[in-house]
Amino acid sequence: MKSENLIAPEFYNITDEIAQFDSEKTALIWQNEAGDVKEWSYHHLLEQANGFANVMKDAGIGKGDHVIVMMPRLLETYAVYMGIWLTGAIIIPARSF
Repeated sequence: MKSENLIAPEFYNITDEIAQFDSEKTALIWQNEAGDVKEWSYHHLLEQANGFANVMKDAGIGKGDHVIVMMPRLLETYAVYMGIWLTGAIIIPARSF
């Protein structure tokens, strides 16, 4: 999904370009405290981000809306951030204590 009508950070544009040429290349690596490792390809990251962007759009979230995100640092968090960027909404990161 190219987002010509939406403003997306350069990170998304670069990710999209890499995914077109080498979609199975590793985009993100995550490791938990127990040592378990997960890897996501560029293709998978974009698939998740676009899916979340569609959910946000279906919920009526769009350009200029504020979205508070309170999530631990997981691979899914990066997909959520990218999905919000794709809608044009503004991310407000929150931390749980």
